Amino acid sequence: MRAQGRSPGAAGTAQVIADAATRLFHDRGYHGTSVRDIAREADVGIATLFHHYDSKMELLRGIVDAEVDGLLADVDGAVAAAGKDPTARLGAAARAYARHHHERPLESALATSELRSLEPPARDEIEGKRARVHRHVSCALADGIASGAFSCDRPDETAYAVEAMCAAVASGDAVSHDVEDLCVRMAFRVAGSHRVAPAGSG
Repeated sequence: MRAQGRSPGAAGTAQVIADAATRLFHDRGYHGTSVRDIAREADVGIATLFHHYDSKMELLRGIVDAEVDGLLADVDGAVAAAGKDPTARLGAAARAYARHHHERPLESALATSELRSLEPPARDEIEGKRARVHRHVSCALADGIASGAFSCDRPDETAYAVEAMCAAVASGDAVSHDVEDLCVRMAFRVAGSHRVAPAGSG
C-alpha cells in the first residue's frame, strides 16, 4: 500500500481509511461499497483517500493481506514453540487460530468472505499464505494419526473442519473467556484424541 513510508500522521489517516473500509466491506460486501462510502465513513475527502490508496481494490488487498499475514505469524510461532509432538502442535495451532479470530472477528471474516473479490496475482499469493496455515493443522493431524495419537482419518479434510470450527466458535457473538481452551478441546475431539487441554494452557 502507498501508505508505507509516509509520515506518522499520514500513516494514521491511512489506517483510519482502512478501518472504515473494513467495516463497510464486512457489512455491505466489497461490491456493495463505493469509494465515496469509504471516504464518508472515514470522514476524509475522496482526494485524501486516493492520496493513500490507488484504488478500492488496493484497499481490499492491503486489508486481507495484512490479516492473513497476522494469522500466519500467530500460527507459525505457536506451532514452532510446541515442538515436535503432534498433539501439542495441533493444540497450539487451534489455540492460535481461535485467539486470532476472537481478537479480530471483522478482519478475519472479511479475509474469508472477500478473498474471492481479489484479482490475481494478489489472490494467489494470499491463498498461498492461507495454505501454509492449513498445512500446520493437517500435518499435525497426519503425524498424530501415524503415531497413534489420533484416530481420525483424512487429515486434510479434518484440518479444514478444525479451522472452520475454531473460526466460527471464536468469532461468535456469545464467546466465553475460555474460548481458546474450548477450541483446543474440540479440535482434540475431532482428531480422535483423548487428551484434554488444561485451562489456560499454551
